[in-house]
Amino acid sequence: MAQRDYEALVILNPNVGEEEVAAATQRVADQITGRGAQLENVDSWGRRRMYYPIKHQRDGQYVVYAFRAEPQAVAELEASWRITEDVLRHLVTRREEYKLPRRTPRAPRQAGQGAPNDQASAGGQPTP
Repeated sequence: MAQRDYEALVILNPNVGEEEVAAATQRVADQITGRGAQLENVDSWGRRRMYYPIKHQRDGQYVVYAFRAEPQAVAELEASWRITEDVLRHLVTRREEYKLPRRTPRAPRQAGQGAPNDQASAGGQPTP
């Protein structure tokens, strides 16, 4: 199967020191590359307050991973993150390139042609 682009937001347990957060971040990165995925970027957002408590925690260490993987590898990653104690919550989304729809150029307006409700073309009187 073809590899696809994914992005994973992982919330790590905040009750560990900075060395343990770095180690947990590296363990998650190793899990991603261990499944045959290509890790493109790791962005650590730091400690942030969550909207509601998760596993009795109000804060979490947020880390975003961008990677290319096969869909089966993503399912395996999610299964391993569900049982990892360091990971409070995770969300994996598929990254797609969004292309803007192509706009067709309009024909230029002729002099004296305005919009249908243009007051200037109706002699200054609004059309009903």
